Amino acid sequence: MIKSNRWKLWGSSIVIILPSLIALFWQKTQPERLAALWGADGLTSGWNGGLFSLLGIPVMLLAVHWFCIYFTLRDQRDREQSQKVLEMVWWICPIVSLFIAGIFYLIAAGKPFQIQKMIHLFTGLLFLIIGNYLPKYRQNYTIGIRVSWTLASEENWNATHRFAGKVWVLGGLLLLVSSFVPQLSSPWLLPLVILLLAGAPIAYSYLYHKKQKASGFVPEKTELLWKKPQGRIVVILLGCLTVFLVGLLFTGDLEVRWEESSFTVEASYWADLTVDYADISSVEYREECRPGFRTMGFGSARLLMGTFQSEELGTYTRYSYTKNNACVLLKVQGKTLVIGGADPAATREIYEELLLRTTPAKQKG
Repeated sequence: MIKSNRWKLWGSSIVIILPSLIALFWQKTQPERLAALWGADGLTSGWNGGLFSLLGIPVMLLAVHWFCIYFTLRDQRDREQSQKVLEMVWWICPIVSLFIAGIFYLIAAGKPFQIQKMIHLFTGLLFLIIGNYLPKYRQNYTIGIRVSWTLASEENWNATHRFAGKVWVLGGLLLLVSSFVPQLSSPWLLPLVILLLAGAPIAYSYLYHKKQKASGFVPEKTELLWKKPQGRIVVILLGCLTVFLVGLLFTGDLEVRWEESSFTVEASYWADLTVDYADISSVEYREECRPGFRTMGFGSARLLMGTFQSEELGTYTRYSYTKNNACVLLKVQGKTLVIGGADPAATREIYEELLLRTTPAKQKG
């Protein structure tokens, strides 16, 4: 089955790694453009993690793509799937790869955009498409809501996937609306929607199974998913993904490294930032500095980094911790930069050090 689709496999794989090829060529021919990374407000820093992401993420997606294709075409039941469902399996990873690459190229080019809005818009459309296809999934061990109750009963499978289709469409619509209505948008909205889309169909399948059992239904004997080779691999991959996401959400640090003529904010998961003391026109300490909303950058339960917008500061760049509202507000070549330490005391130390180092720079100017 794979041999008969080898040209489609090569074509889809090339689309997935295309961003990596472009990134390598772009870095070789125009390295100065890759350096202009740290915001739509015009200030600059190094590329750092961005280039790694453009190289590493497509490679990871390529591995996931081959894994999905291999086990989908290996299962006899999957070969009897609707052709539209199989086409979705073929092209979902290439589309995701191009979307992620587009985000990183916009960041590298310094184009202003709201990354949260873009992600909600894209995932909303993706969930809408998948939701429309879910009722068409035929019972199998590779794609769909693969729990013991759906695998043991074709009736349960069909009912669960009809219900899941509705839930995924509603989740997609909610994300689409949130991308145009700022009041509905929140960093926690997407994780909550994903939790709903994953949990609601499983709960429905279990309740349907209980209803079947009460009516005297005897389920078919079926091999548990995690006892099959692809099932074990899925469990391992999901475990690794969970550990990675938890680590990304709850770890990471900011550290200010002081040099003779400049300082550098070294940040986990985002580009470092170097600022010359001579370019700083003012330094101010604030006990309260609300972030507003992020237009692009990185945000987690621990860190806030990237380009932000607020009513008071307009468009500005921020490197801070989420649980500390104290900040140092700097004017750098007419642009606004906000830096925060892990707590108010650490932030105050940054402020006092900056005062000592910028005063001589101003006197020399």
